[in-house]
Amino acid sequence: MTSFITTTQSNTKVSLLFRFDASGQIGIGHAFRCMALIEVLSLQDNITCFVIARSLPDFIIKKLEALKAKLLMLDNDVELTFEIDSIKKFASQHQVTAIVLDGYQFDVQYRQALYASNLHVIAFDDSNELENLYCDLVINALPFASSIGYEKSAPQATHLLGLEYSIIRQEFLQQEVITFKKRNKLLVNFGGSDVANLTFSLVTKLLDLELIDSPEDIIVITGGAYSSPEKMNLLALKFGFQHIHNCQNMAEILPQCKLAICAPGSIVYELAFCGVPSIFLTVADNQLLSAQAHQNIGWCKVENGLENQGIEHALLHLSQLWSAPSELMKLLEIAINLIDGKGVKRICSAIKDLLI
Repeated sequence: MTSFITTTQSNTKVSLLFRFDASGQIGIGHAFRCMALIEVLSLQDNITCFVIARSLPDFIIKKLEALKAKLLMLDNDVELTFEIDSIKKFASQHQVTAIVLDGYQFDVQYRQALYASNLHVIAFDDSNELENLYCDLVINALPFASSIGYEKSAPQATHLLGLEYSIIRQEFLQQEVITFKKRNKLLVNFGGSDVANLTFSLVTKLLDLELIDSPEDIIVITGGAYSSPEKMNLLALKFGFQHIHNCQNMAEILPQCKLAICAPGSIVYELAFCGVPSIFLTVADNQLLSAQAHQNIGWCKVENGLENQGIEHALLHLSQLWSAPSELMKLLEIAINLIDGKGVKRICSAIKDLLI
């Protein structure tokens, strides 16, 4: 695998700490975008990546082990003050010079305490809802991120904002583009955990309505934290669609899809990069800004997955688009030209400049 970053000439050893959580309740998006950075940064001979977390599924832990990231698990019930003290102590013991925060649980006081400890703070942020982010780098890939006020909440920070900082994992950059005529799959995926339990309801209604000519053209992907993979396996066996649990080759599957029905998590950027027109069902307030921004660009449709009619509206979009190749081509062309795939490279280069 080729590194995105030119190996630094300095022999100085530096350590970088990542702080995120992942679970069936909060999803795994924070972990996935941090791991995309760890994958690249760990290729640097002089950079060591550490992770501190309270909650991680086993498959995430195995991925981190494969990336050679060093992991420290905290008890779920420890107080935030103890957590901050633990991070400070750990950073001092391991010569950590910077910390990457990715999560909605880190309030202003938490960030201020870390920032005051002489750690460089790197913040993934999705909505700029805090008065002060107390960071040296802020990352937000929303199309309109530069207009939501980071000059006030992070005046001292370098701003990495907009689609050029989209997280696209390395395996996606190695895939060949499949022409629209050769695409025949419908993807259904509601993230690593499906926090709103939409997968089974949507798939059963999709099959009842017979909106797709053949169930064999449906690919249902459930994440590693999904609670009922056996139930989905039985449904797949009965109707003949493909079910993949804890998918390890998403980069191979997305280019085969002519349409997707998904929750708008981190997969939004990968779908756009692969040129997959999408119907997004939001399942959390923090997804609305991103989903609506991409809908305004014109390559996807958005419905509220928590409303009673959300699934029905999504399937209505599907019925209108599936047999309209000219319309799907328009959406594909908009999507595939949005993201150049160099976001991880840009972010990691900025982190490296901060560390060295």
